[in-house]
Amino acid sequence: MAKKVLSFVLCVMMIMSTVAFGASFQDVTKESHSWAYDAIYDMADKGIINGISATEFAPDVNVTKVQAMLLIARILGYNTTSVTDNINSIYSVYEEDLSSLTTIYKKELAYLIFRDVFTVDEILDTKLEATLSREEAALYITKAADGVEDMKNISVVLNSYADDSDISESFRKAVYYVRDKELMNGTGDNKFSPKATVTRAQMATLLYRMMQNIDITITKGTIDSVNVSENTAKIFVVTKTYDIDSDVRIRNRGEEIAPRELFKGANAVVSMVDNKIVSIDTFFEKPEVVSTVDGEVRSVQTANQTVQLRNPDTTLVSTYEMAENAVVIINGVDSSLANVRTGDYAVLGLNKYNKIVSLTVSEANEKLSDVTISDIIIDDTYVTLELKDSLGNVESYSINSNSLSIKKNGTKVEFSSLGVGDKLSSVILKYNRITEIEAFSQIKSTSGTISEIRISSESSVTLMDGNVPSTFAIGKDTKFYVFGDVATIYDLRLAQYAKVTLDGATVSKIEVSTQSQNANATGVVQSVNTTANLITVLNTDGNSVVIYVSNTKTKIIDNNSTSAVSKTLRDIKVGDNITCIGVLSNGVFEAQTIVITK
Repeated sequence: MAKKVLSFVLCVMMIMSTVAFGASFQDVTKESHSWAYDAIYDMADKGIINGISATEFAPDVNVTKVQAMLLIARILGYNTTSVTDNINSIYSVYEEDLSSLTTIYKKELAYLIFRDVFTVDEILDTKLEATLSREEAALYITKAADGVEDMKNISVVLNSYADDSDISESFRKAVYYVRDKELMNGTGDNKFSPKATVTRAQMATLLYRMMQNIDITITKGTIDSVNVSENTAKIFVVTKTYDIDSDVRIRNRGEEIAPRELFKGANAVVSMVDNKIVSIDTFFEKPEVVSTVDGEVRSVQTANQTVQLRNPDTTLVSTYEMAENAVVIINGVDSSLANVRTGDYAVLGLNKYNKIVSLTVSEANEKLSDVTISDIIIDDTYVTLELKDSLGNVESYSINSNSLSIKKNGTKVEFSSLGVGDKLSSVILKYNRITEIEAFSQIKSTSGTISEIRISSESSVTLMDGNVPSTFAIGKDTKFYVFGDVATIYDLRLAQYAKVTLDGATVSKIEVSTQSQNANATGVVQSVNTTANLITVLNTDGNSVVIYVSNTKTKIIDNNSTSAVSKTLRDIKVGDNITCIGVLSNGVFEAQTIVITK
């Protein structure tokens, strides 16, 4: 309902339970209760408020909170046939929440929760048999008139009432809301009397005023059609079919749902304001799909409600029975079994009894364009391609191995030639299985130092280009070359310089070669390993450098010695200051000249 006070018209006259039309109460006359006379009799004639007997109304008896809630429920259509036909379903949504209450009005309270007038917690926290105060009545009327949001925006001017300080802070804005909307007046002498109780005559008057300012129709409706692909639906109400606009609130058993979740023929309670639908409530049990099957429709028997389906992978034909209230969707639009045709592609949603609860028909033949292979999944029975479109959406499709044709870069190839990253200009689907592929790939290469080698069912190699790592998946067809010789992944070593050739996103070749560059280091010797011919130097930049010293290729000069004889690694001691000139080859610092300066 729009967040404003509206005028009220019930589409179905509410049925009165104890007081007949034309009621006559001996204790309500124009002389005794002139200010409430019209309200009491109008409300009584509509069956909203009853007398305590056929001749007595008890106008001056206080109203309890639960009685006020009961009257508000009736004002909001509780007694309309569209609600009474569904009240058991409405109550079932909140029955467990209200189980601790002892009142006989649980269904009316459930309806108020259902209509968002009160929350479950508000109902449970209320002393239902306590009398209703005027400030509490102000909040009840505000909630019933759907004025809570407007109430929040009210700027309260303090001392507008002489007894303003007596109004509880939690009720203050509601008091001024009902005053501004002329739904509730003061009690005289510019007082509101917030703690005073509300009598039956006063409550009848308050609700009577509210009825003049609420324009809502509660009626029945039937879902006319559903378009699943567009997420839209239509509903038939009384004599007219309406589009269900995007701002219409749709609920099933109290939970909000999308239009696509409705189904043709579902009954609904419809709330309308100014001939515009504002909410739709349905109460159907959602069918539970526990498994799905798909394939080619071989036959349809509308008489016994069965469908024969052929599995494109196994060619096995199976017969399935439609469950009661099964939903049939054809090309995104709600339909019926009579419109399903032999040769259609269908997906069946089956319940635990293996009966069809949903039957979705789409085109038997489909063409995809401009997609990329994001993954290839191979198990014992099927091969599945995950294809990503230009928007990043990924869908999985299995391969029809019985009739598969693949071309890559214009040449007919085997399936093993496809790889992750390949671009597919055309993919032909039949019964949602891939039968034809037109692929192309771009050959590119990159290089760097090997920083990680992973050997497993999903082997990979990581190259460092500067400080940037890149990891590449290795397939069963990847070729390896180490220093020109044919090799395997087991011949790769960390710190080797490698060139990786990619066919799409798949590694087709890894080549290990020598890469050298000039290097130097100056600093203090931290360790000497004469067995491995390695020394570690704390460089002047604060980093430790591991240097390989060759027994035959490295020249070592000691500036502190008068001898012209070249030194060996054993002459280098921890703590020596050295300058080393050499080359960085495949990530290893190989010394050519070392000068011991001290």
